[in-house]
Amino acid sequence: MINESILKNIQILFSTTSCLSLGIAFLIFWINFLIIYSVKITKIINTILSYSHISIFLVLFFRWFFYGYFPLSNLYESLLLIVWNLLTIYLYCEYKTKTSLISVALLPIILLVNSFSNISLPSDMQLANSLVPSLQSNWLVLHVFMMLSSYSFLITGSALCILFLIISKFQFLNQDFLSTYEFVTNSSFPFVKVILSKKFVNPYKFTVPSALFKLLSNYARRSIDPIYSNELNLYSRRLCDIQILKRVDEWSYKAIGFGFPTLVVGIISGAIWANEAWGSFWSWDPKEVWALITLFVFTSFLHARLIYNWNGTNSAFLGSCGFFIVWICYLGVNFLGQGLHNYGWLL
Repeated sequence: MINESILKNIQILFSTTSCLSLGIAFLIFWINFLIIYSVKITKIINTILSYSHISIFLVLFFRWFFYGYFPLSNLYESLLLIVWNLLTIYLYCEYKTKTSLISVALLPIILLVNSFSNISLPSDMQLANSLVPSLQSNWLVLHVFMMLSSYSFLITGSALCILFLIISKFQFLNQDFLSTYEFVTNSSFPFVKVILSKKFVNPYKFTVPSALFKLLSNYARRSIDPIYSNELNLYSRRLCDIQILKRVDEWSYKAIGFGFPTLVVGIISGAIWANEAWGSFWSWDPKEVWALITLFVFTSFLHARLIYNWNGTNSAFLGSCGFFIVWICYLGVNFLGQGLHNYGWLL
């Protein structure tokens, strides 16, 4: 049987290694992303992050095994689960998409949250204790796990919305800059005409196969006058940038689409649990109020996309606002004062 001192040593070991591995992976990633960009280094980064993912899982598992309840009873455990969820989302998306864009959006958040939980939180807040009577319920796992899972998906989606706005800003890519290009060769080959017209209502849905970019660039170098070749290469890069924006826009929509129903289930299960524990479905506790605000914000996001066909900059701006709302709901109210959800109160 594991005693408490052994559990504490295990927690220190795996928490420290997870922090170090995340920091190393973060540093290597930016060096690789900005300077080298090697696929082999990317695989090494993912291996390091997988080790951190396993380390955090082991911390949660041993706390669960020793105390006999799912480790969701305090702020430290909830932060670890948030980090573990974000790493799970990252590793899955990295495997499916083979792109570094997810890393740009999620790795800074993962590193900051993990550092805050293991470095900034006082040691007494990192200790596991027996559940208080109000938390000894089967609703604990469903409600808290669903809420934290929804936060993870919504943070991912809204972070991608922020990334979309940053890319579109610095690449000068928006609907005002999407215009028609036409290139003509002086050779005996037929002229090359590539058009992306303003008449498209939604330029981000204009899909061009990636193979076409290489074909256009190679053809430009061989058979088009230099002035047209340069313009064609510039336009090919512009199309690549549009494709990047389109993918980020779709990923943010999917992540928020996963997070929204999870948030709804979390709120409903919390209301049922509150009625059993306190005799009321809703008490206008600060955490409940901000959960409702979070629900309204992302309801507006999905409504705008589904009903009014918002996408691109408009929906990204709305989704990026949700990033700050989620953090206020999850952590911010813990700094404002004590309420019914006082497990994470820091004052």
